[in-house]
Amino acid sequence: MKKNITAYALSYGLWILSIGLGLLAAMIVRETVIFALISSEANRYGIHLGTQVITILLGIVLLITIVVLENRYREGLAKRRTFGYFLRFLGIVLLVMAVTHIWYVAVGLSLGPLDLFRFVAALAEVGLGLLSLRLARRRFAR
Repeated sequence: MKKNITAYALSYGLWILSIGLGLLAAMIVRETVIFALISSEANRYGIHLGTQVITILLGIVLLITIVVLENRYREGLAKRRTFGYFLRFLGIVLLVMAVTHIWYVAVGLSLGPLDLFRFVAALAEVGLGLLSLRLARRRFAR
């Protein structure tokens, strides 16, 4: 009984951490879209519309992700795969953040010097994301 409670606590702890990571990725994507819209010299109404649309779309994607992950992590308890599912989600989120940071750097290069912080962050996210996906497949495979 005590082991079961601990497993559920771990599962929901990973779920809450996943919500935070998903929210961070959504904020990075939103910031990059807004930066790209401003850099494209769109009019202020287009920028405002783009901001509103991307916020709504990211909110819907995040809500769906939260619901799916809760179910996935809870079902993973029976198969002892919850941590593997978390590593897979972590890898995907890190790769999304890396692609977004690379896009931000590419847009920024057209305006001026290289944004070194975002470039290094993208490289770190690619490395950690691929490592996370590899660990999820290797260590927690059937």
